[in-house]
Amino acid sequence: MTAGDGNVEPTAAATPEARRRFLTLAGLFLAGPSIWMAHFFLVYLVAEAMCAVGVDAEVLSLPLLSAATLLATALAVVAAAVTTLLAYRRWRTASASRASDGDRSSEPQGEHDAQIALAGFLLGILFIVAILFVGMPAAALDPC
Repeated sequence: MTAGDGNVEPTAAATPEARRRFLTLAGLFLAGPSIWMAHFFLVYLVAEAMCAVGVDAEVLSLPLLSAATLLATALAVVAAAVTTLLAYRRWRTASASRASDGDRSSEPQGEHDAQIALAGFLLGILFIVAILFVGMPAAALDPC
């Protein structure tokens, strides 16, 4: 059987379960950086637009731009925290199932899943801090 005749057997990696697992792990791995990037661009572009127009409104004794930045920061931190918690749970589940199997050489996929989930968890923590670093100056500094 050759690849050119169209009768290629699907591999285990091509199963729907494997695709779902890959997409879930990739999503958990990339969630923190993606949320940070979206937050950074949103805050930066809104600040540029509002400073260029010269909006002077206030909300809760804060300039409108600072209040919007703090709200966007809070939402981004919550979203990143949820995905970080999901990555943590995935890591613990993969680690527990790998430890209960006993023979680790027969199932290397579980070890890879655990490693990617752990990396996603650690990246999530790092990018929660990065989101806070981007947003918290709005509480103390003049936005424009």
